[in-house]
Amino acid sequence: MSKKIRMAIAVTSMLVSAIMFAAIAAEEVTVTTLLRVKNGQYDQQKNVANLKVDQGGNTMSASIQNIQTGAWEVISISADVTTNGYAFFRNLSDRTNNYIDVGTGALSTNTGGAVVTNFSAFMRLGAKQTALMPLHITNLVYARAFSTNASTGLPLENWINQE
Repeated sequence: MSKKIRMAIAVTSMLVSAIMFAAIAAEEVTVTTLLRVKNGQYDQQKNVANLKVDQGGNTMSASIQNIQTGAWEVISISADVTTNGYAFFRNLSDRTNNYIDVGTGALSTNTGGAVVTNFSAFMRLGAKQTALMPLHITNLVYARAFSTNASTGLPLENWINQE
């Protein structure tokens, strides 16, 4: 085998290895979801296993916030998270009748101070409930707690990962 052919094979092999590595490295986020409802004769299940998503950035934001009743609060998301990504939310309260609405709206100021107007909740989390969703970061995300037995607010865990 000539030196040129051996060199071409080596270069081709290196190129194929680089392409395979790039294909493997390009799917940094894996999402798996399962929802099953079984009630009498009704038995349905939705399962998405190993959905692979490319991650262009490498930042995330995570916190546990004490969400108060009576007023909308901005969910603390690190300024480093600037693009869309997956968001995980969990109401850490274990008491029934404690829920947290999460959504978006417009912040405006009036004589009483800053208020959220045109609020639209996109989820309601009951005690111990979780949600996983792709989050399009264009507006601030707000939360408000509703409780019949907690005057100190409710703990909301959030984890937002930049895609």
